[in-house]
Amino acid sequence: MLLKKETLLIGKSLLILEETDSTNAFLQRIIKDIPTEGTVVWAKNQYAGRGQAHNVWESESNKNLTFSVLLYPKFLNLSHLFYLNKIVALAIFKALKNYLSHEKIEIKWPNDILINKKKICGILIENNLDQRLNASILGIGININQTQFSPWIDFKTTSLKKITQKDYDLHEVLSEINYWLEYYYLALKSHFFDSIDREYLQNLFGYQEENKFKIQEKEFIGSIIGVHKDGRLAVHHDGSVKNYYFKEIEYVL
Repeated sequence: MLLKKETLLIGKSLLILEETDSTNAFLQRIIKDIPTEGTVVWAKNQYAGRGQAHNVWESESNKNLTFSVLLYPKFLNLSHLFYLNKIVALAIFKALKNYLSHEKIEIKWPNDILINKKKICGILIENNLDQRLNASILGIGININQTQFSPWIDFKTTSLKKITQKDYDLHEVLSEINYWLEYYYLALKSHFFDSIDREYLQNLFGYQEENKFKIQEKEFIGSIIGVHKDGRLAVHHDGSVKNYYFKEIEYVL
């Protein structure tokens, strides 16, 4: 068991809901009423959780962490929005390392977390913009104590309990994540872009390795050589480097 870690910002204001449709949607509805940066909204049951590109996030009631974090990263240039994906992914990566020190944990571009090539976490970031970045809502879903999933995702999904056969205190795991999220958020605020880039690439699934990808049902072998500031994935294949936005290219695991 890990000791709960104190933070200065993330999670100091914590709103726990028995049930809601989506914690991101809930925060969007009340954002004007809760100006405190670092507010965390955690739903014990999220019945309409959303993932990237309108995917659904499946989560059994009272078994997992489904929560959202409110930030005001107005210091961040619009061309650097992808750094929010990087710091959230790194925070989850670091937190899970404390529970799964002997497992292979990787970040799957743009910001999924894989344990032994199976998905344990999904992240959905929604930004409120006009001429600049006003607010960001970081939606995070992590499989903790759930062991059974729908047949169409069970083979590619995992959880802490599926891996270790242990039950986990959700409050403790949330505290661990909040600690590391604050750590990386403060690093971002201090413009430590190079160190964030370096750590993200070090833990990126498939980085500088040959992997199978797919574009519009056509499969090919390529190697990730980097990630641009705007989030595009740089892949070397067919004799040249090509750059792809999210959903333009897929891994074939």
